Amino acid sequence: MIVEARLPWVVAIWFFVNPALSSEVQSLTADSRDYQTILELTKGYYAAWSYTKDDTAYDQAGRYYSKGPDNVYWDPLPPLEGHRGWDEYRDVITNIWIPAGMEAAGILFANDGSLQAWRFEDVIWTTANCIVHGQYRSGATATTPCRGTQIWINESGNWLVTHEHFSATANPQGKLFEGTRNPDTRLNTNAEFSELAKQLAAAWSAGPVETAGHRLEDFYTKELPVRLYMPWAPHDGFQTWAAFERGLDEYVRLTAERIAVAQHGDLEVTQIGDIAWSTATVHLDFSRPDQTRASADGRQTVIWIKQGDTWVVVHEHLSIPVNQ
Repeated sequence: MIVEARLPWVVAIWFFVNPALSSEVQSLTADSRDYQTILELTKGYYAAWSYTKDDTAYDQAGRYYSKGPDNVYWDPLPPLEGHRGWDEYRDVITNIWIPAGMEAAGILFANDGSLQAWRFEDVIWTTANCIVHGQYRSGATATTPCRGTQIWINESGNWLVTHEHFSATANPQGKLFEGTRNPDTRLNTNAEFSELAKQLAAAWSAGPVETAGHRLEDFYTKELPVRLYMPWAPHDGFQTWAAFERGLDEYVRLTAERIAVAQHGDLEVTQIGDIAWSTATVHLDFSRPDQTRASADGRQTVIWIKQGDTWVVVHEHLSIPVNQ
């Protein structure tokens, strides 16, 4: 694993999709052994995250995770930078959830057919819906639908999560999360992906939402039914680029006329051969139809496949942490 750097909205305007892409990335079907393996692992580790305040240990999910010290894990709640490495992530319950008042939680896999999985060599990535049912110190309860991106790597024959990104949808007309991230001296700069990040952020910021599809259309693969998660509705994300383009008109422009994206300069990239995934935090500014403005800080995961000399986006998950 090579940790290189982090990026906000990644990809370059000159990207063109190689037709061989669809034959190299396997979209796993429900009857395949890989899919069934990942399905059972997903159910198991979701269940392992469930807890009560009386538990004496909260590391039951540990056997499902790669122990790379620089792995990045994003929970729906702040801090913006998330958690680095399992040793830190396993403490999210005691350090984040219980102090926020959640004394018990059931993390439920939504067995609703939403699990999708793709494989490229020894990397599998999945997207799925889940449900968090929480019980609070006040006695109140709440059920929150979430969606997750998981990246699994094969280590000595075992599939382990090396990055995950959980989120809930946000409302640009409501109060959104804003917050700085703690500095991390372990970040490494990657010139290639940093430049791509600047170009993509500039494309988002260059005009109104209604023409964003045209500015962005060359950035993403059109060859696969790849899910794109955005901060806004629908909760299930967009299954294809065409659906995303429609969503810009049907959902996004109703609450934001323009979206400006600014980098936080914390791009990191993990590359294994011709597949890479980037993680980054970004600042978003929304110009609303009623001429008011809103801003938020968010997170972005992007999965890339290299075709020739070009990196092509095959999955993206952009989210805003839940505003506590």
